[in-house]
Amino acid sequence: MKSLKGAFEDAEKRAKMRDMHDREQKEKNAVNLGIVNEEGEKAETQGYTIVKKKDVNQAAFTQIISENYRYLQKKQYLTNAEKVLIMDLAPHVEYGSGVILLQRGQIPKIPELAQEIGRKERSFRGVLNQVIKKGIIYELVDTQMLKQYGRTLEERMLIFNPEIIVAANKNYINLTLCHIHWASDRLEKAKVKLPWKVWYALGMEYGRLYKRSTWLAKKKKYEERLSKKNKPK
Repeated sequence: MKSLKGAFEDAEKRAKMRDMHDREQKEKNAVNLGIVNEEGEKAETQGYTIVKKKDVNQAAFTQIISENYRYLQKKQYLTNAEKVLIMDLAPHVEYGSGVILLQRGQIPKIPELAQEIGRKERSFRGVLNQVIKKGIIYELVDTQMLKQYGRTLEERMLIFNPEIIVAANKNYINLTLCHIHWASDRLEKAKVKLPWKVWYALGMEYGRLYKRSTWLAKKKKYEERLSKKNKPK
């Protein structure tokens, strides 16, 4: 049987061997920056650029547009039940699109969505309808289904107003989401003047949030240009 001293010596030897192995692996996997720089110079002469890959955090996130939400709070625009519902649904927003989905990535039926967030269906429907009416969430309805059946199906595409909740970079808001928002901006129609508004210029691939003063200036300029274009010659 080994002495305590012998056991410690063996452990120390194993630790040194692991360290040596780790160093060898690092050296083996290390990138030769000298070669990369040389290849980068060659690439530039041919019109290419070698770019270091960014370490991107993969954690999912949803953002509240803080100033806008505080504005709604001051105006007492939302009931406590509506505020709770917004926070319960916010984690279920798909990145980029703003669509509320179930965990498995499907458009939910109302009973499924209520169950997902631990709500009773009847009370959930009532509060959800109020949030939709107030312009916090948009509901896309199939008009053909309405004509055929006189009602919407249980599966509903629900989309958060990007001026309240957005799961994306605030400077790169999906254009389809922007158009849906502009077609249904109930907050602005109700004279609820949010501090931050969505806008995009022609030719841009994305919309973004602007301070209200900047948004008003852009909107005025656009309307003037549109008026001139439609003015009879």
